[in-house]
Amino acid sequence: MPGLQTDNLNKPFLFILVAVGLAALFVALSLAHTGNDDVREYSQAEFIVSDTMPAANDPHWQAVSLPDLWSKHGYVERSGWYRLRIPADRVPEQLQAIYLFRLHMTAAVYFNGELLGDGGRMEEPLARNWNRPLYFNVPRGLWRLGDNELLIHLRTYPGGGMLTPPQIAADELLKPRYQQRQFLQNELSLAFTALLAMVGFYTLGLWLKRKHDSLYLWFALSSFCWSLFNSSLFARYPLFIQHEVYQKLTHISLDFWMVFLVGFMHRYLGLQRPRRERFLFLLQGGLALPFLIFPIAQVYRITHLTHAITILLGIYLTMLAWRNWYSKPHVEALSMAAAFSALVLSGLHDWLIGNPIPGLLSWETMALIWRNQFHFLFFMAPLLILFVAWHLTQRFVAALNEAEQLNRELEQRVADKHAELEANFTQMEALTKERATLEERQRIVADMHDGMGAQLVTALRLVESERASRDDIARLLRECLEDLRLVMDSIAPGEHNLASVLANLRYRLVERFHKVGIELDWSIEDIPPLALTPRTALHIQRILQETFANIVKHAKATRIEVATGLVGTCIYIRVADNGQGMVGEHRGRGLTHMRE
Repeated sequence: MPGLQTDNLNKPFLFILVAVGLAALFVALSLAHTGNDDVREYSQAEFIVSDTMPAANDPHWQAVSLPDLWSKHGYVERSGWYRLRIPADRVPEQLQAIYLFRLHMTAAVYFNGELLGDGGRMEEPLARNWNRPLYFNVPRGLWRLGDNELLIHLRTYPGGGMLTPPQIAADELLKPRYQQRQFLQNELSLAFTALLAMVGFYTLGLWLKRKHDSLYLWFALSSFCWSLFNSSLFARYPLFIQHEVYQKLTHISLDFWMVFLVGFMHRYLGLQRPRRERFLFLLQGGLALPFLIFPIAQVYRITHLTHAITILLGIYLTMLAWRNWYSKPHVEALSMAAAFSALVLSGLHDWLIGNPIPGLLSWETMALIWRNQFHFLFFMAPLLILFVAWHLTQRFVAALNEAEQLNRELEQRVADKHAELEANFTQMEALTKERATLEERQRIVADMHDGMGAQLVTALRLVESERASRDDIARLLRECLEDLRLVMDSIAPGEHNLASVLANLRYRLVERFHKVGIELDWSIEDIPPLALTPRTALHIQRILQETFANIVKHAKATRIEVATGLVGTCIYIRVADNGQGMVGEHRGRGLTHMRE
């Protein structure tokens, strides 16, 4: 495959190399220190559980180290206070600021008894600042020589409660840190949420157009779930929904995001795992049910289990991705496997931040991670979704391009076949015209042979016998001319129908009958339009001509009536005269020709 060939590489070695490289990258990022000598960080404080501001001499104050996790002490309270001593040998000349880079859930900050500000509502529903840094300026007039008192009132929900060491420095030094973290954790999360929602609607639209390709539906549902969870990274107050319900839904969406991603990956890799998918739905749904029913304070620990299952599912997908690359080594499979590996490492990193395992990492190391780093999963998951969405788009575009190419080839083939058919049709039309011309010539020859030819032969024999009178020869020649006229009429251009045939015959005969004293009475009516072939038109005229000839020769009539009519679907022509009919035996061929 162009770009990167991995067929000849040692696959296990490459797998280990990539995994070690990713792990080293995460360790380096986690341990990176962004310290500044001019930025003071205070990790020693006193703590007391209280809903109201405690007295300075309250005996329940106890020393704690920051960062401080309430779950480490088993606290289930909602309100507590931290007190820190900030020494100052002189009043700072520059504007100072206090920076709280991580806490749960919100806080109000007091300096020497004066409120500097808070992170929003301190009453139910609390402002959601668990992923939002807080920043407060300290006016110069509040500083005093010696010890200054910093009070931090922390409000949280059962199962929460967390505070990292406050940082104090000149505003010009500290504010860039705050703005950088706010951009990465809040503003970028807002952009990711909007983008992933658009990706969800886009892939859902693809599925609606290709419902047989269900991987687009699974990916769309996965994108929607992460968008819902991602909104909790920047939203302080949920809209149109109770805070506790919103908090539950964000946790559930985080877990089902991975379930839908598993369904997508199965279909992407062409795997049939319906039982496994149903089991995952039942497992996560069963764990989510009590979480939805009961107050969050009673069942909050269920989230630790469901999130751990989510991490295991991420490991499962990573194994599938690497196995796919192992069986079909190419850049696309390798990049997918590397992306899932980074996702799992990010999830492990973030899970350890919230659930430190005693003995795995020292408390000092955990404090260093909390102090300087972010939740990596919040960046890796959207990047993975965008990467997969880009790949699906490429796949869809490739399929569309292939379909268009096939359509173009099909259109070209159709055009070629159409041209071939047109050529064949033109050739067949020429052959048909040639055959029709030949048949018409043969018909004319046959008609002339049957009619005029026999009469000319008869006339020739009479002349040769020297027994014929001039009148007999003239009569035969007139009959030949009449037959020639009939043949000429049959090949004349124009429509042949019964009315025109009879009208033409009447025009030729009426004058002749008048000379011999025969009155010709035509009553032509009730004749529907009927197209006649030239041969049929000629036969009708010959039948009538023979009929008129027999009347003249044998009937001694003075009046002939010609009438037409319609009986059912049949057209008839009736010829009647007032003569004596045909008397005696007649050996001519006229009647035989009429029957033929």
